[in-house]
Amino acid sequence: MGRDANHRMIQGRFEKEHLASTADLSGVGKGVPDIVVGYCGLTTLVEIKLPEGRRGGTAFSKLNHRQVGFHSKWRGMTPFVARTDADVDAIAARIERLGAVMREIESLPDDELESLALELRQRFREGPSASSLSA
Repeated sequence: MGRDANHRMIQGRFEKEHLASTADLSGVGKGVPDIVVGYCGLTTLVEIKLPEGRRGGTAFSKLNHRQVGFHSKWRGMTPFVARTDADVDAIAARIERLGAVMREIESLPDDELESLALELRQRFREGPSASSLSA
């Protein structure tokens, strides 16, 4: 599998601007995202696509059928898609927030963690509450 023209720029921005660790997976193929990123204690996958427009068009800026299949079957954190520096910065900010939440959760005693897990499962089964919809 070939790399998108912006691959080096996207991967480099994670490393230089956000001090993330990365590994190139672009040679794996079969819909596997292009890079793995370690940041703020979390590991996530990132698919690199060309931005839409004159140079990228739309054919290379959208996920192909193998990538869609991989994303839908992946049981880890949903892979991100990065096209621009702004996407990298937004992804890094999201990972920072998720990392902070994970650190809080990791510090909970087992009984509190189990209670939180039950509460979240219940919340997701019920969907948004009426009070959250009116807020």
